[in-house]
Amino acid sequence: MERKSETSARFNFTEALIRQQASAESFKRGQEYYRSGAVGSLLRRGKLIQGEVEGSQFSPYYIHLHAGADGIAGAACTCPYDWGGWCKHIVAVLLTCVHEPEKIVERPTLQDLLAGLDREQLHALLLELAERDPLLADSIDNKVSVLQANSDQTISQRQSDSGPGGTSVDQESLRRRIRSIVHGVGHTRSSETYWRVAAVVDELNGVVEQAWSYIADGDARNALDILEVFTDELMAGWETLDDSDGEVGGFFYDVGQAWTEAILSADLAADERAGWGIRLTEWQQALDRYGIERAFAAAVAAIEQGWDYLPLQRVLQGETLEEYVLTDEAPISAENLITARLNVLERQGSEQEYLYLAKAGGQSEL
Repeated sequence: MERKSETSARFNFTEALIRQQASAESFKRGQEYYRSGAVGSLLRRGKLIQGEVEGSQFSPYYIHLHAGADGIAGAACTCPYDWGGWCKHIVAVLLTCVHEPEKIVERPTLQDLLAGLDREQLHALLLELAERDPLLADSIDNKVSVLQANSDQTISQRQSDSGPGGTSVDQESLRRRIRSIVHGVGHTRSSETYWRVAAVVDELNGVVEQAWSYIADGDARNALDILEVFTDELMAGWETLDDSDGEVGGFFYDVGQAWTEAILSADLAADERAGWGIRLTEWQQALDRYGIERAFAAAVAAIEQGWDYLPLQRVLQGETLEEYVLTDEAPISAENLITARLNVLERQGSEQEYLYLAKAGGQSEL
C-alpha cells in the first residue's frame, strides 16, 4: 500500500549539501522550480528516489536519485545539462525531499515485490514487460549474453582443469563476455546510463579479479591472457560509457596494478617483454588524451626493468638507494611498482629480499 514519508530526518542530506553539489546558477533556478510547484510525482523505493519536473519540453524531465549513508550517492536527470554539478531539476527534487517529505510516495523495493512470485509468474511478467518495451528486451538480450559467456568460461575452465597441462583461458569466450558488459550500456535510456555505469564497472572488476586469482595461484601466464583481452576490449569501448563520476577512468589504475604484478610474476622472453611494452605504451598514450595519466606507468617500468635492474639488485642485496625508491618524476608509480614487487617476493618466500625492499621503499611496516 502506498504511504507518505513522514519526516525529513530519514534523509541524510540537507540544503547545504545541495548547494555544494550544484553551481550557484543551477541552485537558484532549481529553487525557483521548487517554489513554483514544478516538481510533480515523487516516488521512493528503499534507497532509490524517482521524480518528475516540468521543464521547457512538453514531457517532464525524469530524475533518479540514489540515497547513500553520507547523502546522495548518485543523481541523474534526462535533461541535456552537462556543465558540472547537479542540474536545476535535480536541485528542485532534492529541495522538495528536504522541505516537503510528505509529498514522497513510499513503495516497496522491487526485491520485496518480486520475492512473493514463483518462477512461472516471474517468467510471464518479464515476457510481458519486454513486449511492451523494446529497450527492455535489448537489455535482457545483453544480460543473457553476459550470463552465457560466463557459463562458457566456466565450462572451458573445467575442461582444461581435467586435461593435461593445467588450465587455460578461453580468450574468445572472455572477449564476448567483456564486449557484452561494455557495449550493453548502449541499449539503455539516457536517464539510466549513469546508473548502468556503476554496474558495468562492478562486472568488469569481476573479470580483473579472475586475473588476480591466477596471479595468486602462481599462474601469471593465464593472468596475462585475461588482462590482454580485457584491456583491449575495454580500450575499444569505454568511451561509450558515461564516466562523469570518473569511475571508469579510476578503474584503469586498478587494471594497471594487475598488469604490473602479472608481468613481474611471469617468466617472459625478451620478445614477449618488448611486445607487452609496446602495447602498454600505446594504451597509455590513448588514455593520456583523456587525462588518465600513468595508469600503466608502473607496468611499463616493470617491463623495462624486470628483476635484473641494477639498482633493484643492489637494494635486494641490502643496499639502500633513495634514488631508486621514489623519484620526483612519478612517486606514485614507483610506490605501485614496489608494492607489486613486494607481493611477488612474499609469494616466493623470499623473506630477506622482501625486508630489504620494504625498508628501502619506506614500507617496512607492511
